[in-house]
Amino acid sequence: MAAAGPAAAAAGAGEKKKRKSSKKKERKTLTAKGKRAAVLAVLADVEVNGAAAATAAAAGAQAATPPREQQQQQQQQQQHHHQPQAAGATAAPAEDPAATANLGRAWSKADIGMLARLAEDRAFLLATIPQHPAEGELDWELISRHFGRYSRGGVAVRQQYYAVQRLVKAARHEGKKGRSYVDLVRQALERLPGRRGTVYEIQAVLKRDFSSSLDKYRDKGRLRWKAAVGEVLRDHGALFEQVGKTPTGKIVWQLSVTAAAGQQ
Repeated sequence: MAAAGPAAAAAGAGEKKKRKSSKKKERKTLTAKGKRAAVLAVLADVEVNGAAAATAAAAGAQAATPPREQQQQQQQQQQHHHQPQAAGATAAPAEDPAATANLGRAWSKADIGMLARLAEDRAFLLATIPQHPAEGELDWELISRHFGRYSRGGVAVRQQYYAVQRLVKAARHEGKKGRSYVDLVRQALERLPGRRGTVYEIQAVLKRDFSSSLDKYRDKGRLRWKAAVGEVLRDHGALFEQVGKTPTGKIVWQLSVTAAAGQQ
């Protein structure tokens, strides 16, 4: 009996350690790499759906327009649908525990993907949250309730969206005011002697001539716009090519022959 005591204690300690390890894994925060993968997958899906919708719209344009009475009925239904929504958007969710069930919990990859798609695809947003307005700004209180993370103004979910939005912009190589870093890098190369230069020379032109279009926030300690230059050069081999190195070993870039010919 005496020997069974220490054995049972050791077994109990081992089981307790496993439970702690399991809980630790459940609480693990999604990495930036995981968020980026989720966002890229959503963007690809949204682009495919957008192309299909455009094709369907083009085909539908050839069909006869609905009768006037039917159009009036649809307008009345839309008005009836939106009137109670405005009041509901400000209603307190205290009576619905599900509205705050996930507050304080880490975001999963699936949730990040869902948030990105809700923000990027209005048709998907309306299908998922029918009471959301069909037009205008996003209703963060409604969206936060969908995730079980309600707060006044949907602040917590909105902040997470800003982080996702940066990932979306980075995936699209998009700068401030919708400017494309691909176009900015191309223009910078065109302003350099011989239309070629290193990453640092390209960055110098961008800082001098296009400062208002550059993202000034830092990602892992590095200015976002500076990181974008290298990403654009690496990711767009059809537009930019390496043509050698400087005496100090820096890679020299120029517009590819095909891209340069297309501009002439």
